[in-house]
Amino acid sequence: MAKYEFEVRSFHPPEYRSRFYSIFDEERSKGNLTCRYGIEETAPPPELVKDIILVTASSLTIIKILYDFHKEIRNKKGRVVIRIRGKDYDLEAYDIEELKLKISNKEKEE
Repeated sequence: MAKYEFEVRSFHPPEYRSRFYSIFDEERSKGNLTCRYGIEETAPPPELVKDIILVTASSLTIIKILYDFHKEIRNKKGRVVIRIRGKDYDLEAYDIEELKLKISNKEKEE
């Protein structure tokens, strides 16, 4: 079974924090991923918080779910970024399939 490792960085209003973590809790309960740990800190602009989660996933269904979350928060200046091998991919600039391919190619390179 393939394992995909990547980092998710979300910049969102504080009221979206529980929604952000529930995404990962739900996928974890289905057995689709594990989260190694999360980091929380304040982000500019000051009305947003930054949450970072390191993910190991057995499938990339989480990417579509994160795109949906991104759509919820972007009107409030929020955004979601996927980090792969130290390179950031903002969900505003990449489509779902392109991002899945970048994550998959990262695994093939190792």
